[in-house]
Amino acid sequence: FKRGQLERLFKATEGSKFGLALQLAYYTGMRIGEATHIKWRMIDLNQASITIPARITKSNKDRTIPLSKQALSILNIFRLELRKRMRNNPEWYKGKTIEDCFVLMKEDEPGQYKSRSIQDRLSNVKLELELPKELTFHSLRHSFATHILEKNGNIYAVSKILGHSSTEVTSRYYDHTTTMAYKDQVNLL
Repeated sequence: FKRGQLERLFKATEGSKFGLALQLAYYTGMRIGEATHIKWRMIDLNQASITIPARITKSNKDRTIPLSKQALSILNIFRLELRKRMRNNPEWYKGKTIEDCFVLMKEDEPGQYKSRSIQDRLSNVKLELELPKELTFHSLRHSFATHILEKNGNIYAVSKILGHSSTEVTSRYYDHTTTMAYKDQVNLL
């Protein structure tokens, strides 16, 4: 996603849990399978981090993602909404604490958001906004990395956040950003 496309997407989905889910994915760089499986017990709001367990990461290794102010703000909205839902629909949460619940919950019924329903809903919004077909939920992850690297972010840190096995893997996917930065270096003289 280019920055302008992201702004349009976020504006079009503003005020919905779906929109917040898209923003959370962008601000954390999570894969869709990670985003739909995180539970509150995996989040440390005091340390501003999410620890994704090995069983849901692609690399089969635990990964800790630092949380930006934007991501923390989104998580606080989700948590307040969950508290309200638990109060209003106690039968949905019998025997559960907040820590047991998924972060990305369905809007009008109990249970977690499913990857397929997020992808389908994103496809519909893209169609409405006339965004390119090839943009997917995974494109939010790519945008996360690209936008950080465009601002001269540290490739090692981005690689760790994304859970890549090495900076070479990150470079392979985001080489276009490196090339842009490379060309700009001559203007530093």
